[in-house]
Amino acid sequence: MKGFITTCILLLAAYTFGQQSTVFTFYFETNQATFSEKKFIELEKLIDTVEVLAVNILTSCDDVGSEESNLVLSQRRADFLMSYLRKNKKWTYINIQSKALGEIALKDTTISIQNQRTKNRKGEVRLTYRLIESIEKEEIVAVQVNESALSLTNVVKGEKIRLEAIQFVGGKDEFLSSAYPVLNEMLNQLKSNPNVKIEIQGHVCCMTNGEEGENLVTGRRTLSEDRARAVYNYLIHYGISKDRLSYVGLKGQFQTGVNNLADRRVEILIK
Repeated sequence: MKGFITTCILLLAAYTFGQQSTVFTFYFETNQATFSEKKFIELEKLIDTVEVLAVNILTSCDDVGSEESNLVLSQRRADFLMSYLRKNKKWTYINIQSKALGEIALKDTTISIQNQRTKNRKGEVRLTYRLIESIEKEEIVAVQVNESALSLTNVVKGEKIRLEAIQFVGGKDEFLSSAYPVLNEMLNQLKSNPNVKIEIQGHVCCMTNGEEGENLVTGRRTLSEDRARAVYNYLIHYGISKDRLSYVGLKGQFQTGVNNLADRRVEILIK
C-alpha cells in the first residue's frame, strides 16, 4: 500500500509540475458574434507544441441593448468559439466548457465609456496544457512503476490489472514509446503462465458522458476498441494464442481522475 501511495504521489507531481495555463482574449464588434479566423493564429501556434488538457470559454457583451438580448448574443459568441475549436480534429478529445455571461455593466469611471464597452465585447479562451517535455517525464515514471509490478503468476478469475504505462498517442491507437517495455513484460508473463486467459479492455480520455472517441486515423468512433485490439494483435503477433485472448472497448466510461495520459490506457481482466 505504501508503494502504491508513493506511485500516485509521483504521478500527480509529474502531472502538476508540467501543467500551465494561458488565456487568449478575442474582441467582437458591436452586435457581432463572429470574426475572422485569422485571429486564431497565435492560439493555433501554441496548441501545435503542447498537449491541451482542458479549455474554458467565457464570453460577454457590452451594456447596449436589453439584458435578454445580450445574454443571447454572448451565448452566440461562445457557440462561435466552440464551433471553431471543435471543427479541428486536434480538439476532438479535449474537455471544452463554455459560459455566457451576458452584458457587463460600466464600472470604471477613469476609462471612457467607449473603451469600456469595447473591452466588454469579448471572448476568453483559457487553455490548460502541458509541455511535451513534461509528458515525457511522466511516461518514464509510469513505465518504472507498472513494468516491475506486472505479474500473472497468482492471479484469480475476475481480477483486473491496470496497465497505465500502455498508453497511446492522443486520438490514435498508436502506442507511445513508453508502452513497449510493459507490452513485452505482459508477453513474457503470458508465456510463463500458459493457463491464464485475459480480456483486454481499452479506454479513452476526455469524453463527456462516457462517450466513445473518434480514431483520427480511420475517422470512426471506435477508439477504445481499436486500442484494445492493438494490444490483442501485438500479443498474437508474438506467439500468444488467440484462444487465450479477447478484447473490448469501454469508451470513456471509466476515467482515472489522474490525467488524460492515464485515461488513454489499457486494463486486463483475468478470465
